[in-house]
Amino acid sequence: MERYEIVYRLSSDGALAGQSIEVRELAGIMYSFADVVQASLDATGEDGKLDVHVRPFKEGSFITEFVLTYSQPVVSFFSSPEGAALSGVLTVLGFIGAGASATLPKVVRKVRGQINRFRENEDGTVTYGDDEDGITVSEKAHRIIQSPKVAKSFKSATIGPLLNIDKSLTVNIIGREEFLEGDYSEGDAFDRSDIGDIETYEEAATSDEPVEFDDFEQVAHGVVLNPISGSYSGSDKGYRFKAGGIRYDSVKLEDDDFREKLESGEIRLMGKDVLVADMKCVQSVSSRTGNINQHWSIIDVKKYIPFRPPIQDSLEGIEG
Repeated sequence: MERYEIVYRLSSDGALAGQSIEVRELAGIMYSFADVVQASLDATGEDGKLDVHVRPFKEGSFITEFVLTYSQPVVSFFSSPEGAALSGVLTVLGFIGAGASATLPKVVRKVRGQINRFRENEDGTVTYGDDEDGITVSEKAHRIIQSPKVAKSFKSATIGPLLNIDKSLTVNIIGREEFLEGDYSEGDAFDRSDIGDIETYEEAATSDEPVEFDDFEQVAHGVVLNPISGSYSGSDKGYRFKAGGIRYDSVKLEDDDFREKLESGEIRLMGKDVLVADMKCVQSVSSRTGNINQHWSIIDVKKYIPFRPPIQDSLEGIEG
């Protein structure tokens, strides 16, 4: 028998913070969270019985207990001894596992949801992505990623709250012990920057016919930006900026040097700061629906100008 406690947490820095959420919405989210684990086990051929129990935890958080009981001796996930099927699935889903590189969320972000972009390797593994930095996964993880049932429930569990409740929400999914220790690197977080990728992923996985995507890329040089919001602690995604009357949502920060300065605290972005940067826009057009999925990223910060409020002279200085 395997048992894991996973924390599912909804948080918001926006207007929703502190407000209640309709119980039906929460019930649907928790069902989807359980379904994505069950669908992943099904995709790998595991035949154990999964029991799922949910209870409130801290504010905005729920503990979901997954218990997998094996019905018979099996060769479980990744050909490990019996007792590793559930941990294997939770690791591929990105919910546990320190720094695991071959997770479903990382693959989806890597290929912008276009999971048809993979190649099969001679050793039985599968590599997602067209470049040398592709993500290589096992054959069983590949089955999970390609499963239509996984894709549907994964979308509902990760970005469902953003689509149905409020886009200012962030969904954190992480092991209970790691949550209590504040080690968020063990799990994953989903925010508005993930919406386009995960919607494209569901479309690609659930379509009856192969979906092709045409990508169009352009770079704008020397864009003058003011920050609006984001995780200003060195995260690489989820920023919002404005340039005059234009707003850029879900911006990725791909300038490693600038991101390291945010992480170290050397730079702390404020609303009236100015960034002069080169920005890349990638638009992906679905051959099936014609939907356009657009992604902005900052590839090079040319200049950073912190806002310096004017210093008002004291009365004593004026009199002198």
